[in-house]
Amino acid sequence: MTHLITNSSVTVFSNYRPYTADKTHPNFTQIINKLRADTFHPSDISLFDLSREVPTVIGNLVISRNGVEFVNPNTDVRTKIHGTIADRILENWQNGFEIFGLANFLGKLLKNPYKVVIDNLYTYLEKYKLAIDDDGDIVGIKAINPDYTSIFKPSFRYFSNGIISEPLSELETNPLASTGRGLYFGFEQFVFGFGRPDSLVIAVKVNPAHIIGIPEDSGYQKMRAHTLNVLRSIGTVEKLRGHFKTNNNPAKVPEFAQWAKQETAKIKRDSKGRFTKGSVQKRDNKGRFVK
Repeated sequence: MTHLITNSSVTVFSNYRPYTADKTHPNFTQIINKLRADTFHPSDISLFDLSREVPTVIGNLVISRNGVEFVNPNTDVRTKIHGTIADRILENWQNGFEIFGLANFLGKLLKNPYKVVIDNLYTYLEKYKLAIDDDGDIVGIKAINPDYTSIFKPSFRYFSNGIISEPLSELETNPLASTGRGLYFGFEQFVFGFGRPDSLVIAVKVNPAHIIGIPEDSGYQKMRAHTLNVLRSIGTVEKLRGHFKTNNNPAKVPEFAQWAKQETAKIKRDSKGRFTKGSVQKRDNKGRFVK
């Protein structure tokens, strides 16, 4: 890589742009040594950026060159987070990419009571390209009856633009259980395979702390939660089939993740840019709405 070293500074040229550090720069010696050993990689340009030397704090997370750490709000004790999600956050941070959505996701995920969900949820989402919005919530889809009732339990009714919740004590909370009571959602292959042609497809937004299962049936293409935020209906299975990219028809676009990001962009925000929330409706032990 083209560079110039003097007694008091070093300059590296990358993409026709000069990056300069003088002797007071904390990475001055490291940059010099890499250049002289011919081990300076294009990604090492980040060594010039002092803003990357300052940790980023998002909620209870601290992101720095040391990695991603969780700070206990009660004791201030730091615990280093390992795994795919932490690696992805650190990688994006080091390269100057947006990390707020992923960091918010991790902060919420760490509140999930099930270790198997904490350990595997992000890997699952990355594999199937489900979207994570700026709030750190998962955006997926679900098939229901045309009258907004559940396909398996017609007495259970959904509604547009609101939060649906069921009592956790009455749901299947074994994270690996293939079946059991809960609010299921997923991505296109599961939904289009599960719903009938006239089934209504709704977009949902789910807090990762509310995930209670990642069943292995359906090839891990669905998730079980105790709370869903219904965004809106997006059409019928028959109308939407083939609109998303699937293994059987890889030429179709847009991909689900692209669509989901477009979908979240439609959600209304308040004057501070925060997502506005729909009304919350709770249910009794028989699934009826509680006034």
